[in-house]
Amino acid sequence: MKLKITLIILVLAANLNAQKWTSTLPDNPEEIFKSAIVYGYLNETIFASGNDGVQYYNNFIFSTDKGNTWSSPSPIFTNTSNKEQVVQFLGVKDRMYAAVNSNLGYKYYYSTDNGSTWVLDSDGLPGKYTASTDPEYKDAFVLAKLSEDYIVAYNTSASNFAYYKKIGDGVWKTLKTYQNDYYNIHTAFTSIGNTWYALNQGYVNNQNEKITKSTDFGETWQPISKSGLPNNFEGGFLVSNNRDKLFYGAGSTDANTTDVYVSEDEGATWVKTNAGELGNVEGETNLISNIYATNNDVIVTYYFPGFEDSPRYLYSNTENVLFKHGDVSGIVGGGPFMGKSFFDIDGQFYAMFRYILYTTNTGTLKVAKRDFTQQIKIHPNPTTDIININSEAISFDWKLYNLTGGVVLFGNHNNGSLNGSKINIGNIGKGVYLFVTSEGYSEKIVVK
Repeated sequence: MKLKITLIILVLAANLNAQKWTSTLPDNPEEIFKSAIVYGYLNETIFASGNDGVQYYNNFIFSTDKGNTWSSPSPIFTNTSNKEQVVQFLGVKDRMYAAVNSNLGYKYYYSTDNGSTWVLDSDGLPGKYTASTDPEYKDAFVLAKLSEDYIVAYNTSASNFAYYKKIGDGVWKTLKTYQNDYYNIHTAFTSIGNTWYALNQGYVNNQNEKITKSTDFGETWQPISKSGLPNNFEGGFLVSNNRDKLFYGAGSTDANTTDVYVSEDEGATWVKTNAGELGNVEGETNLISNIYATNNDVIVTYYFPGFEDSPRYLYSNTENVLFKHGDVSGIVGGGPFMGKSFFDIDGQFYAMFRYILYTTNTGTLKVAKRDFTQQIKIHPNPTTDIININSEAISFDWKLYNLTGGVVLFGNHNNGSLNGSKINIGNIGKGVYLFVTSEGYSEKIVVK
């Protein structure tokens, strides 16, 4: 029997970065979860597990129609003595993986039948603290997907390496991403196609080994130069948009803990985005809690001291990354977005806030893609005093943004006329700006 659950809906306006939240509550939340809900997805199926507040720490539901209807709740494990609780779901190829914590240690399972059966998959993973008493329990790891059919398990323990396997292989293998024969500590893994990236922590031979990459499915790893980053930038977040960009976010020990850098050349060079300026709010704890990216959609979320304020986040959806503050109107309750709260399924966008799932269509987040290369020409670029617009086919309004998201100039271009085709920028100062039109075209402008 299907249990109808009304989801809180995240509604975002079609204009750039204008986001509006509306919500409805689940029909019978007390019948499903009380706390500690974990969401994950595999293809079009969404998985959720949490504490029912009565008996089971791993009550479980799933939806095969992108969250419109859900299965009736049932526990994954019926033995309650060990307090087994799902702490992460991860979909890889045809498997939904579940990392399960208990008072004895961790186990790692996968299911290929929407949770009807779960297969233990821990062979090759270490259990340094449980090996003698309960060898089936392993150490705590975070799971991440690499390429289309690989999975990696990693943590920040100084006594472990990372471990990985191709889906279908039997045993997890040791993964060394930098030169240290005693341990490898990692903060993140991500990939673009078949190029893998590791954000390394702990002792590394040189600063370039903070990020290493592999193009041969983990067999060998090479450091990247990271040109454009500050000296001794540690970083705490490394994600990709799964297409052509890497995002490197500051960690808690960095001088500017809100900074986010972007690379479009596989990490060789990095450009600072405007997230640092917008994310640094006076009187709040300015620490990044997560970065999510898919295609042109990028969201940066932040921690802050208490749970009385609404969550805050920055959002960009242009080809050239430009963040603005997200609109949190309509959200009831306070607190930050915690951990990896966002995912998308075939253009449907999801986020989790205070154990409730939000959804919207990513089409409402983006400006429709059109080929403007033959319709709009801006020159000279770089420039010192003016830029010219050449476009006789279409009319549009335009805005010029600085890297803090502020509008420094605006105007219009009329079809078939010269009105608005010459922009005087001699007084705005040297730097990088973003030219954005009402038709969805954007281009970086460099003023020397």
